[in-house]
Amino acid sequence: MIWNNAQRAAAVGVVFWLLASGARADPCILPITGEEPLSEVEMEQPGRLAWNPLTLPGYDGLLLRPINRPSDGNFYQIVGTTYRKMAEPAAGSNIIDDEIRIARGGDIFLGSREIWHLPKGSNEWRQVPGRDSFSLTAYDEGTQDLYVGLGRGAPSLRWDGAAFVPTGPMPTAFDDATSSLAPEGVPRAIRTLPKAGGTFAVAIDWYNEGWRSLWFRPFGGDWSLIANRADLDTLAPGLVFPGPFRDADVSDDGDTVRLFAGHPREASVLLQRYHDGWRLEAAAPFEDWVTHEPSGMRIALIGETTQRLSERYLWFFERPVEPEPPVFHSLGPGTLVPSPLPDIKVAGEKIGNGIHYSVRVTKIPGIDPLLIRTADGWHTFEGAGATALATLTTDLVGEQAIIRKVGPSVLVQSSKGVFRLSDALIAERIETFPHPEPFPSSVWIEYLDHAGIYVTGRSLSYVIYTSDDLVAFSPVQSRVMIKSLAAPLPDRPGLLLLGPDGLYSFEADCAPEED
Repeated sequence: MIWNNAQRAAAVGVVFWLLASGARADPCILPITGEEPLSEVEMEQPGRLAWNPLTLPGYDGLLLRPINRPSDGNFYQIVGTTYRKMAEPAAGSNIIDDEIRIARGGDIFLGSREIWHLPKGSNEWRQVPGRDSFSLTAYDEGTQDLYVGLGRGAPSLRWDGAAFVPTGPMPTAFDDATSSLAPEGVPRAIRTLPKAGGTFAVAIDWYNEGWRSLWFRPFGGDWSLIANRADLDTLAPGLVFPGPFRDADVSDDGDTVRLFAGHPREASVLLQRYHDGWRLEAAAPFEDWVTHEPSGMRIALIGETTQRLSERYLWFFERPVEPEPPVFHSLGPGTLVPSPLPDIKVAGEKIGNGIHYSVRVTKIPGIDPLLIRTADGWHTFEGAGATALATLTTDLVGEQAIIRKVGPSVLVQSSKGVFRLSDALIAERIETFPHPEPFPSSVWIEYLDHAGIYVTGRSLSYVIYTSDDLVAFSPVQSRVMIKSLAAPLPDRPGLLLLGPDGLYSFEADCAPEED
């Protein structure tokens, strides 16, 4: 059964009357009103209405920025069970802006082309005045300084905790051989590292962002050039200095710094301190390093994760190609030279005329080792090497299992079932879990903290289940088929769901429906 707008509004009204009166209510599923499709593609795929969900301080409800909407309305908020269009421009309305930056004094900033400011203790976003749009922004995680640039001829600005003030000269690279200082320069990346005694920055040319140079400013001193593009080319031809930095670290003695890349076209760099300043010592291509915090060691899968199983020769013929599986490596402090981790077999899945190697390194809050999914099950990494986990073999928990923290529990989920993982990394199967073969791609599990309940559903199902303890499960019936989960609702214990004709919400406390 598909609800019309009158039925939707009536159901919503009864629910919120009961909530306001303090009456005890049970979980249920309600329609979201006001989300009428505006195009043929939205009618065929109403899930597009809920793409790009975002939660931001200053907003009570869930923000949505659907694609394929007419240009006169592409920014919405779920208020209660209503899909409401928001005025634009507004903080969060730009689909590419989703990085919150906490600046000096606790104020919050969002955006790059348009910059929005939420003062500490306020719920009202303010647009930072400037030209039609800002040219560049940079954020220093070490000092919580936010830098903004308005373009050539205008001074760059820095937030000092109360206002934007001129920064003074900043490093700027105008070509790959010459660098100079200019008042309007905003770095591509900047990071203050107290153990290193100052601030590192990657300068960028305004007209060619691949032309970058690396600078350093000691505390109380001036900027000096460490290396330019030509210097980097001798170590990593074709790559550029990183920016923004994905990560950075300093050796215990303060004489070695690593600045890690965040994009495949960037190089991670190793710097060494000498009597006359910092020097570029080494560079390495980007790798997706995951850090084991207690040891400072990092691990990554190095090699092509997708490979063809045949190649063409003599124009028309195909011959088989033996794949070369990627290899897990570890990276110790103070170096960019990785070491292979032996005895880890990477899982590969044949897809068409190729093979894809699965990559999963999981970091769970409260669990010391990193968890590595392999072809044979799971391994732990505690800094010195990888060790197979006899309690998490493929035979036990299945292939393509995922491990994640859901509320107070750490869960392992695969086609073989859902398991609760103990502190000793022992997996206990939840025998009463209501969904057989709960593939992570089709069965979702969420925890609603304020209600203290787990909620689970399967794609294309009319029933959702709740549980207080992951032992006993109670069904919640829906009048429509629920296709998938969109996002948790931030203003109450609830979830935004996708139905065949629009959006619905799971409410932890609402009225039972009357036939």
